[in-house]
Amino acid sequence: MKRFILLIFFSGIVLADSLDVITIAGVKGGGGLGFFSSNISKAYKEEKARPVYDGGIFISREYYQQLALSLELLVRSRGGIHRSVYPVVDGREEFTETGLELLYVELPIIVKLRMGESPVYSPSLYAGISPAFNISATQTYSDEASSGENNLDHLDSNDTGVIFGFEIWKRLGKNNILLDLRLNSSLNLHTVDYLDASGNRRGEYQFTTYGFNIHIGYAFTL
Repeated sequence: MKRFILLIFFSGIVLADSLDVITIAGVKGGGGLGFFSSNISKAYKEEKARPVYDGGIFISREYYQQLALSLELLVRSRGGIHRSVYPVVDGREEFTETGLELLYVELPIIVKLRMGESPVYSPSLYAGISPAFNISATQTYSDEASSGENNLDHLDSNDTGVIFGFEIWKRLGKNNILLDLRLNSSLNLHTVDYLDASGNRRGEYQFTTYGFNIHIGYAFTL
């Protein structure tokens, strides 16, 4: 899948001189929900979402207003929360909770297929790959008696994820306003710094992050 998307992207660049090409650039940003799973997830009863955000710039080349190839530069947060609630004596409940707060620089490479021929609204479906480079990582942990944070200094988390989405553009002359719904599929990472909810070192663990974002943006024709 990743190789196929890259092949379409770079083939479009090579053929650009022989096609009717429109180049668009702009800014976009938004928020969403992030999750993570791991090889210790079964010890927790619930995966909870953590609010995430991203923002950056993009450039897109449209071919005959149907096919578009886009390159983005984004700063994106990822992560999630694992929470377990269990009964104790006297009918009370206690909890343990641990979470990840991750920050990445990502370079999405996207192929878009536009639908319809409306001169005002331009919807499209897209898919792409997103090389991601971690710039910070923090684990949070808490239970009934304690809470804290742990910097994951030995995190191996640079990876390439796959993204899918739907966007719609409203054309304003040569400029555009866009609304974008994006599914960020998994990024894999592992660390030897992971702590349990009481702050005890647990050794090496593997994680997968995923989530979705809603973007708004503004673009202009070059």
